[in-house]
Amino acid sequence: MNDFLKKTIIETIKKGNIELKRDWGMDTYFVLDAAGKPLMQYVNGYDSGMYSLTINHKTIANIEWYENAKKPMTKEQSDMFEILNALCNRYTELAKLRHAQQAMTAQEQNLVNFLTGKDQKVI
Repeated sequence: MNDFLKKTIIETIKKGNIELKRDWGMDTYFVLDAAGKPLMQYVNGYDSGMYSLTINHKTIANIEWYENAKKPMTKEQSDMFEILNALCNRYTELAKLRHAQQAMTAQEQNLVNFLTGKDQKVI
């Protein structure tokens, strides 16, 4: 994968919203823009050893990798795992923020509303 493309993908992940769908032996990450429009999809087929990245409904990378493989990773495999790591980190970051938001007091919510320009008052 081109290094500039990989960097752009990772930067997009860091700014986007991440949704995760878990199935048996497979996690699918969806990267959404601020309006909720899907930008990319990453299938982490850890059980089958198959990993794929789809952008704009086109599969741009497809790799096969197994944990017990004796061969060193190729550049494409390494790139795909860097992208997966960015997805996992962003998903965890957003999950922590959602949890913190749910645990806010009314006073904290009023401060957030003030800082974000919302006129709502929470009692």
